[in-house]
Amino acid sequence: VSVKAFASSGRRLAVEAVPPSKTADAAARRREEGRALRARLRPGYASVALEVSGEPMDSAGFAKMLGRYKDAGKPVAFLVGGPHGIDRETASACDRRLSLSPMTLPHELAALVLAEQVYRAHAATGRRAYAK
Repeated sequence: VSVKAFASSGRRLAVEAVPPSKTADAAARRREEGRALRARLRPGYASVALEVSGEPMDSAGFAKMLGRYKDAGKPVAFLVGGPHGIDRETASACDRRLSLSPMTLPHELAALVLAEQVYRAHAATGRRAYAK
């Protein structure tokens, strides 16, 4: 299992896996994985941390957010924490914190939901048919 950093630019979605921490303590794992995620952030990218306490957003709002970043010429990096979540320092360092659901999701499922929402947003802005 690995921690994920997603980058969306235009119609491409790149996934970078960060090796999970082997530290037993959950807080220490979050910090170590957070440092690894922050090290993957590239200059000029908007950064969005996914966490349960983040801003709730529906699919239309998510598509508008991606559209604004695209119009500004800013690719987006989405950070998905590991099984213990994302550390505060990493979440605070991001431009935005977003919640995919008020329920706690396994990070693998959160990554899948994120990928689908990015595809849905690009389909909607590209005027392609996609299930509503």
